[in-house]
Amino acid sequence: MNVLVTGGSGRLAGYIRREFADHDLLLVDTVSPPEDRAGVPFLKTDLTCFEECQAAVKECQPEVILALGALPYSTDDPVRRERMAATGRELPPADTTMRVNIMGLYYLLMAAAEAGVKTVIQTSSIVTVVTYGLPIEYLPVDERHPGFAVNSYNYSKIAGELM
Repeated sequence: MNVLVTGGSGRLAGYIRREFADHDLLLVDTVSPPEDRAGVPFLKTDLTCFEECQAAVKECQPEVILALGALPYSTDDPVRRERMAATGRELPPADTTMRVNIMGLYYLLMAAAEAGVKTVIQTSSIVTVVTYGLPIEYLPVDERHPGFAVNSYNYSKIAGELM
């Protein structure tokens, strides 16, 4: 089975590589994967570019897409930006989380639909229903628990689930 894995350089993709070792994987990301994925085909892909999403889907011809690619933090968070600046790191545009996590998923889903891919598995986050410092209304937390959009990362994951 052909499987396209976005976020192919991330931590979760390392587990996917091991669990899907019997399948034909294509890892896509904006950065090259670490050594533990040597030998697995890789295609540098910017999810915020629809044409690159189309090209990755066309090259892989996947039966399944595992949409793991996302930024796991808010690029518009003033505290994070201040810390990054203090360490000399280049600041990404403030809207990067929204572009990658929302538009990147949208473009991937559009490319998948266009190519007739029937299965896309999108990863989300516990932050769609539980945010540090905000109350948990009941346990166990399930998909009916209200979501809290307190920053761009929370919102992007909630929007991704709705897509």
